[in-house]
Amino acid sequence: MKYIEVKTGSWKDTPLPWWCRLLQRIIPPANPDYERFYPALRTWWVELDDKEVPTREIGFDADGNPIVLAPFGRNCGFIVDTSTPWNDAYEECLEAKAKFQATWKELEKSFSELKQ
Repeated sequence: MKYIEVKTGSWKDTPLPWWCRLLQRIIPPANPDYERFYPALRTWWVELDDKEVPTREIGFDADGNPIVLAPFGRNCGFIVDTSTPWNDAYEECLEAKAKFQATWKELEKSFSELKQ
């Protein structure tokens, strides 16, 4: 396994076009419990398998608080949902490698109501 850190910028506050809002009502969301948290995310820890395909992710807000983990319950994940190899796009993050499992286990307890 390889663990990487992905930094993101802020999301735009502009409303979605009407056709996007319509599609959101027709197509079920991939992450129904997390969609509202995505604009607050600034950092992701991503676990990659031996083929460098994302398998698990933990998302953190600007203060470094973990607020999403996936796949979990009915949430597929934001980065994991791509299922595409990352082909050495990022160097391994030693902090993510050292803390991913412990952070995941701690969050699993907090998110237990989502696991169905």
